[in-house]
Amino acid sequence: MDCEFTAGGVLFPRVCFFHAKEQVGRRFAYLFSAGAFAVYHIAMMSSWFSVGLFLLLIAGLVVAGLLFNWLNERSGNIYASWMVHMFANFAINTIGFMLFEII
Repeated sequence: MDCEFTAGGVLFPRVCFFHAKEQVGRRFAYLFSAGAFAVYHIAMMSSWFSVGLFLLLIAGLVVAGLLFNWLNERSGNIYASWMVHMFANFAINTIGFMLFEII
């Protein structure tokens, strides 16, 4: 199984969100999990963009993490956010393939 898929799809929502929510509260769980989700992606994309664009990307990842947390909380499980994350990865990969004229 792909490490990014496992970490992004299971680690952050299950461990960082649901467990943190039980232990320290909802607000902290939302911010911590979304922040961890964004920081996790830094290693993959740190050298791809200028500093300004990179900061915008990190802000977008935090917002995505907040959306995933909301989906998890609303559904009571990780499956909705997992599906959104999976299709976002498919879309990003497809765009990359198109940019490099692979498809």
